[in-house]
Amino acid sequence: MAIEKLTKDFSNLGDLTKVNYSPSTCSNGVVVALECRKCKDKTCFRKIFQNVAIGFVITDMNGVPYETNEALQNFLGYTSNEFFETNFKQFSHPDDLMKESKLLQEMIEEKRNSFQIEKRYIRKDDQIVWGNLTASIIQDKQDNPISIMRMIEDITEHKRTKVQLELAETARIENELQCNGILNNSKDGIILTNEKGCVIEWNPAMEELTGLSPEKVFGKPLWEVQDILIPNHMNSAESRYLRKSRIKKTLKTGESPWLLTPIESNIKHQFNGYRNIQSNTFLIQTKRGFQLGSIWRDNTKNKLLENKMKQELLKFKIDDGSLYLIKEQTPLLSKEVFKDLKRIGYDGLIFSRTPEHEIRQVIKDEYEFKWLAKTTLEKNFSVFQEIENNLLTLLPRSVVLIDRLDYLISLNGFEETIKFIFSLREIAILSGIVILLSLDENTISSLELKKLEKETREVNPCFLSEIPAELFDILRYVYKNNTMGVKPSYKQITEHLKVTRPTARRRIRELIATNYLQENQIGRLKLLEISTKTMAIFMKENSNEQF
Repeated sequence: MAIEKLTKDFSNLGDLTKVNYSPSTCSNGVVVALECRKCKDKTCFRKIFQNVAIGFVITDMNGVPYETNEALQNFLGYTSNEFFETNFKQFSHPDDLMKESKLLQEMIEEKRNSFQIEKRYIRKDDQIVWGNLTASIIQDKQDNPISIMRMIEDITEHKRTKVQLELAETARIENELQCNGILNNSKDGIILTNEKGCVIEWNPAMEELTGLSPEKVFGKPLWEVQDILIPNHMNSAESRYLRKSRIKKTLKTGESPWLLTPIESNIKHQFNGYRNIQSNTFLIQTKRGFQLGSIWRDNTKNKLLENKMKQELLKFKIDDGSLYLIKEQTPLLSKEVFKDLKRIGYDGLIFSRTPEHEIRQVIKDEYEFKWLAKTTLEKNFSVFQEIENNLLTLLPRSVVLIDRLDYLISLNGFEETIKFIFSLREIAILSGIVILLSLDENTISSLELKKLEKETREVNPCFLSEIPAELFDILRYVYKNNTMGVKPSYKQITEHLKVTRPTARRRIRELIATNYLQENQIGRLKLLEISTKTMAIFMKENSNEQF
């Protein structure tokens, strides 16, 4: 019960601090009679004293109790008789005793009429409890202090809750300071949005990485910030709509295939060219919904090294996040490009009209296969929807071969197919995957072909432009002999070139050193054959000559 309520209950009892008591004493020396000077009904005070929910104790001036109520006994865990054999000071926590004693002394010296403090008490079971203590002096008729009355309200739970809240607030402040320290000192860019997708955190590393200050992005939807950073050639109306839809869907459902997955993408720095970044996006669940967080790391140097490695290992010039059209009557070049990317660790997916066992005889690697047949389609999905649904689940560094695009055109018509190509281009850009389209150009008109070429890129072999003409002549000679089952010797090449032996040897050695030619020695005879890298060049050349 609150002290204010208790005071109200006592308001009609007269002056309780003025009492006339007769210490009628029992054999154990306990005071058993207390008379109220102004209260006609002596039982009124005792009834309230015993039944209120707040603890009461009356002690002599030395602190020896001679009246306690049930609430106090429950609060401290002692019986009334046990109280009478103690001094009430012993229940006080040592750290609070000095403060209470000082206030009691001031009351005795009439410097104050009463006091109220929060303090700790020690229960019989040694537990520490909190009480809100209100103390006052009881005087006799001559205004001499004769007793001390204490009202003690149990505030243990309140105090614990307050302490917990204070600890939680301290922890929150410490966490906030720690988070601010992480945000401000992190070398990685960190973004955080609210539940509506608007930017609420943009650390200094993000500003350095993008050239955008926090003031320019705070409060803006994440998709609008992405629109600023995405390179112009990748920032069509369709891609903007797709990015916005994906972010909103993720915030609403808390699900997305690209969460907690490293994704590479190119962004334009506002003042300094382009950067390649690797981002990792995660969700934070709050009472109001989901927030998006993202960590961006500058991957430009690593990307340059990777591109250099790819140039050395790959036979074709391929960029992630691109859609390629390969014109071929027989799907040979497209399969070579697919195998090329698989060889350096890309995940693979093939859509083909050709039965799976025939494809796997040619491409002997691990990849997922989807047969383009009506009987394999999901209900209520067109073949285009089926392909798109599969592509949206792919991670970056994936290569997709869609074999026989001409079959899809014949099945769905060119206008529907070109809309499908628009979607493929956006998916490739946003997901960072490589999509290869194999097409027999003789099956469509020149106008339709131009429309397809406008939305796609052409596959080119690596190093073709870097080979001098005199060296390329050697490669062509070796290639033609190899296709007939012949491996020419140094002498044959010298005679073909009509140059001196040292000149021919120097050129051949240069091609071997750059991995265009391979040398096989049989006894003293050195025979030459083209490498897989050179084979890619002539496969591309032959593919163009077919048309």
